[in-house]
Amino acid sequence: MESPTVLLVDDDSSIQTILCQLLEEGGYNVLAAGNGLDALDICRQRRHPISLLLTDVTLMKILFMSGDADHGSPHLEGFQGV
Repeated sequence: MESPTVLLVDDDSSIQTILCQLLEEGGYNVLAAGNGLDALDICRQRRHPISLLLTDVTLMKILFMSGDADHGSPHLEGFQGV
């Protein structure tokens, strides 16, 4: 079974390096990008699924959604919608 793949997006190379090492030591495959456009290119070229996106929230606009509206998400407490 293949290890889960994390797409890591951060423009700070020192943070990116540390996070890559930690994730790889934890058994994850890591794909690293320095910005949102590079991350999108990685996604387009990737044939296997990406399990998790880990990003600096100042680099990418992110839209969260779920079809399970009855339960909501406790993880989004304090989130300001648009």
